[in-house]
Parts: sequence; C-alpha cells; structure tokens
Amino acid sequence: MKHRHSSLRRGSMATCLLLVLCLVWVAIPWAAAQDAPAATFTVNSTNDVNDGACDATHCSLREAISAANAAAGSDTIAFNIAGAGVKTLSPTSELPAITGPTIIDGLTQPGATCAAWPPTLLIVLNGAMVGPSTPGLQVTTGASTVRGLVVNGWWDDYGIVIDGTGNRVECSFLGTNAAGTAATPNSVGVGIVGGGSNNIGGNLAGTRNLISGNTGDGAYLTNGVSNNAVYGNYIGTDVNGSLDLGNGNSGVAFSNASSNTVGLPNPSSRNVIAGNNNTGIVFSNGSNNNSVVANYIGLNAAGTAAVPNNVAGVFINNGAGNIIGDSSAPARNIISGNENQGVLIFGPSSGNFVRGNTIGLDPAGAVAIPNQGSGVRLASGATLNVIGGSVDAARNIISGNDNEGVLIHEAGTNNNTVERNYIGVAADGVTARPNAYLGVALATAAGNQVLDNVISGNLSGGVAISAAGADNNVVQGNKIGVGADGVTAVGNGTSPIEGGGGPGVGIFQGDGNQIGGLAAGDANIVAYNGGNGLQVQEGVGNRIRGNSVHSNGALGIDLDYDGVTPNDPLDPDTGGNLLQNFPTLTSASVGGGVSVAGTINTTPSTAIKIDVYGNATCDPSGNGEGATHLGEIAITTNGSGDSPFAATFPVSPGGFWLTATATDPAGNTSEFSACRALGCYLDFNGNGRVDVQDIMQVAARWNNPGAYNATYDVAPPFGSPIDIFDLIAVAEQWNALCPTFEG
Repeated sequence: MKHRHSSLRRGSMATCLLLVLCLVWVAIPWAAAQDAPAATFTVNSTNDVNDGACDATHCSLREAISAANAAAGSDTIAFNIAGAGVKTLSPTSELPAITGPTIIDGLTQPGATCAAWPPTLLIVLNGAMVGPSTPGLQVTTGASTVRGLVVNGWWDDYGIVIDGTGNRVECSFLGTNAAGTAATPNSVGVGIVGGGSNNIGGNLAGTRNLISGNTGDGAYLTNGVSNNAVYGNYIGTDVNGSLDLGNGNSGVAFSNASSNTVGLPNPSSRNVIAGNNNTGIVFSNGSNNNSVVANYIGLNAAGTAAVPNNVAGVFINNGAGNIIGDSSAPARNIISGNENQGVLIFGPSSGNFVRGNTIGLDPAGAVAIPNQGSGVRLASGATLNVIGGSVDAARNIISGNDNEGVLIHEAGTNNNTVERNYIGVAADGVTARPNAYLGVALATAAGNQVLDNVISGNLSGGVAISAAGADNNVVQGNKIGVGADGVTAVGNGTSPIEGGGGPGVGIFQGDGNQIGGLAAGDANIVAYNGGNGLQVQEGVGNRIRGNSVHSNGALGIDLDYDGVTPNDPLDPDTGGNLLQNFPTLTSASVGGGVSVAGTINTTPSTAIKIDVYGNATCDPSGNGEGATHLGEIAITTNGSGDSPFAATFPVSPGGFWLTATATDPAGNTSEFSACRALGCYLDFNGNGRVDVQDIMQVAARWNNPGAYNATYDVAPPFGSPIDIFDLIAVAEQWNALCPTFEG
C-alpha cells in the first residue's frame, strides 16, 4: 500500500466537522488499500528502457519497480528473461526507490533455485554504468523482500539500502560474481539506514546471503536503527565458506545502531564472518545493547581452519551493554583464527559482556586455531566490562592464542572483571592449550578483578600485573597452574623468561593489589608453575594471603625476584613490598590441633598479621611454600620491633611442615618463612615412617571416649572421640617418611 502524504491528511482533517466522521473517512481508503489484490510484474528484458508500461511485450526492472510503486497492495516483481544462463541488468542511472511492500524475487527466473547451497542465481543487478553516489536497490518502505539476486558493481554506494521496517534480504549475493567465487564489489553490500525489524539472511541454507568482496563494509547499520537481525550468512568468504573473499572494511559494522543482533542462538542461524580486511564485527559511535551469538568469526564454515579477519574478530569502539555470546551452548561464538585480537574493546566502551565463547580454539574447544594477538584485549579506558560471568555457563574458553589470553591495559582501563573462564586450557579444563604469552595481563590498569578462573598452561606465566598505575587489582579464587579439578598439574611459565620459568602471579610493578584473601572462596591455588608461585618485583602494599601455594619451580613468594631475601633488623629496607621481614617459627606440634610458636622482628610498634601454612614438603631453599592456610595470628611489635606469637589452630596441618608469612597494616606481605617440621606426629610407633601399625593404633581408639588421647586426635573436629577423620588423616600419609630436620 502507498502511504498517503501527511499534508493531505492534515488538509482532510481540517474539513471534517466531526471527529468520528473524519476517522471513518481516513480508515476506508486505508482498509481498501490493505485489502487490494496483489499484482505481479514480470521483468522480461535486461535493458533499462522505460516506456511507461510493464507488460508482456516489454518490462525492464525500472518499469517493474515503477509499476509496483503505483499499484496498491503487496506486489511481486518476478523475472522471465528469455534464454539460458545468467542475465545481467545494468541500469544507466539511479533506479526508483521501492516505496510500497514488494517482493523482488530473482528465483522466479527459470533455472534459478535456492533449494540447496550453493544456489543457482541467474539475475545480476550490476551498477558499473551508473555515476557516483548511486545505490542499487533502495527499499524505503516496509514488508518487502529481496530474494535470489546478485547485486554487484555499485562501486560508490550500497548494493541494497533499506530505510524501512520489516524487510528481508535473502538468498542473494552482494559484492561477488554470480558464481560467488570472485569479487565484483559494491562500496557496501547492504545498509540499513532507517527503520527497524529488518532481517538480513535467515535460518535455512535457502535464505543465506553471501556478502563478500565489497570495498567497504559487508553490512552497515546506522542512524539509530534497532531490532534488526543479520543471521545465517557468509560474510567475507567465497560461496563455499572456505576461501577469503573479504570485504575491504568490516564484515558487519554498526555506527549509532542499538538493540540489533548478529546471529541467533542456534547453529542454523550462524553467520560465518571471516576474511574481512578490517574487523569481523565492529560497534562504534554509541552502538549499544546489541548481541552477537552463535557465529564463526575468523574461521571457515566447517570450523576447521582460519580465514582471518585482519584486525579483530569483534571490536567494540564506543559502545555499552553489548553482549558477545551468551550463557547457553547454542549461543557460543567461535572467535578464532583472526589476524590480531579475538575480541577488542576500546574506551569509552563500558558495561559490555563477553561470555560463553570459545576464543582461540576450534568449535570443540580442543584444537588451537589461534588469534594472532590476544584472545581478549581491553584498552583505551574501557571500563566495567565483564569477560565471563558469575555462573559456569558464562565461561569463555580463551586458549591457544598467539599472545595473552586476556590483556587489560592502558590508563583508565579500570574496574573490569574477568570471571570463571578457562584461560590456557581446553574445554575439558585439564588439558593445556597454551596462550603463547601470559594468561591474564594487567598493565597500567587499576581496580580490575580476576575471579574464579582456571589460568593454566600459558607459556610465559599465569597472571602479570605491570607498569605504573597497575594498582588495586584483585586476583581471587583462581586455579593458577592446575586444572579445573584443582589437582591436575597444568603449570604456567614453562617457557623461560629472564633466565627462569614464569611465575603463577607476578607483580612486576603495582601497588595495593590483592592476591587471595581469608574469606571463603578468596584463596587462589598457585601450583606447578615454572618459576615462582608469586613474586613482587616493584610495588608496595600487595597483600598475598590465604592462598594454596605449592609445587612451583622456585619460591612460593619471592620479593625482588632475587631468591630468599634475608631478614634485617627493624626492617628498614625498600623494594618489592618493602621487603617485609618474614616470621621465624620456633616450635610446632600436632595433638588436638596444630600448635605453633615463633617470633618476628620488623618495624617497631606495628600491627602485624601472621599467616601460618601447612605443607607436605619443604621447598629445597629451606623456605617453604604454603599449601594449606591454617589460620592467622594478630600481634603488635614492641619498641624494638620484636614480638613473640603462639596459637593452636583446630585444623589438620596438611603435611609435616609449617611455614608462615607476615603482612603489615599497609598490606605488604613477606616471603614464606623457613620451614618448621611438625615432627613425625603420625609415626606413633617411632620407626621413621607412617605405616599400618600407626593406622592400627588409631583404629584401636576409634569411637571410644574412654580411650581418648590427644596424641591421636590429628584431624578436626578436635576434642572429640577418635573418629573416622583421624583414621583417614593417618591413612592418607601411609608409607610417608618422617622429616629429617626440625627447621
């Protein structure tokens, strides 16, 4: 139906004496137009002649569009051009815009079909003969469909441009030859510049578009358009989805366009967006609340090999609330094989979500198809973005990339969250698929949170905090160097740096960062890394508390990256964490709990927190790691900087050795102390090892209050009759040798 011009409506209403009569007058022609019978206009000529009529004798596309515009109702433009093979229509000037609901159906040309992919398309609309700034098809209405066309050669404008609502473009080639194997570029394949609820593609192979070979963007959405969907297409590849036939700029570009979607959460609606000379998808100029789901970005259609987008898979450059992926398996994007980053977010972008994606691996999450830069990079002041989420379903797998897994850097790139991801491991959570550099890097970035991730298997290290301004970041609840099960060794830092293996967590420069904590869920597991478990080279106030640190290639905690730093009287020195002195343990025993005593000398009249840890073994340096946090002791040093301490903790020690750290009020945590042996508290018969006789001695007192002896009460709950937990504690150390020195 043709829309009545607004000035006529205003003039008519001015003549109405009664509002009711006016409404009836307006409604009657509207209803008549809606009910008007649809007409079909058949193009039967390739020429561009317009003699004012579209009939069986002669009908060009120009004449058919004009006739459809003049007719009431929803019309169809069909094709029946004599002769076999591809028919090329080459207008010599701008075609009329489509102003009423119309189906332009190239599949009506005899021999054309979209029943299978690749389709056979026989109608080409080529713009080589028009002047500059001339688009191909202009749809300025709603409820129209463009189907079964090859639209190419519109060298200075859009192949198809839509300014309306509820339109569709399907089973068409935009920017290629009729075979879909070579570029015949438009400037932009398809643009949506007004309206909304338009669909580019569909969820069947027969509705897929090939949008490739254009000199600019494949699809471009702008001017505040919303609720449009681009899905089921090949964008930047050849017709088979396997070879690079990239658009000269981005595959899909949004500029001031919000609440649109690229892909829908099922495999049949997947876009393959690959081979484009800039980004796969870009959001800019305030493009907000868009979603990107279920796409292959940087891969071929089979998901088996890279067809790189040249800058990034997805680039958010000034956008908020956009969602890349989602918390369901069908919505997962595979963002792999790109020339640089998988996902790139620049400030002032904020509040975006990257969740549920596989970034750097194949669709099964097993084989590396690396992005050649970082898996995810946040920069230039991007804030409050979330990589992953608070539930397991939001997990990204960010592994196999040629640089960092996640890079957050540059001043102002603050308060972002990296949560519950697998970074450096396969989808099974225990098989290394290394990022070639670090798992997570925070550089000149403050207030970011790295929470509850598996960060393991990365070649240069797990987490690195570096450069001035990398302050007040939080690293808690992560498994760093172990698999998702918390046990399997998948160490970081196996590629030597600076003469040694990389650390689990390295603070190379930064103040006030928190690694772990004493609240439930705060502790990191930091184990099996090639170098130090944790190190602080430059920076102060970095709290390292409550973590499980064991089985690393060097020290558990290393300040200044120079091995064990000896204590000095009154602790006046400077360096990483001010080279805070560590405690000295003087006694340790087990029986009704773990009892420990010791001393510390540090800054006079200072409140200090002593954290005590249990370990199965002592580090070869003689200064331990800290596998099991047993508890804390609060003390205050006297005017000479001295304080004794003692406590009994109602826990199992986790092994035969104790160590401790000290943390001052500013958050400077020391290295681990020298080990102190608990003695062979499970060797009840004194033969130097834990054996079946020791187990039998505990079993003899099992569940017998009258036979209670604190010597055999080695596991909580303490003070109770000897129970199954005590028996298990001894059995777990069966055949273990006793320590050979007392610290």
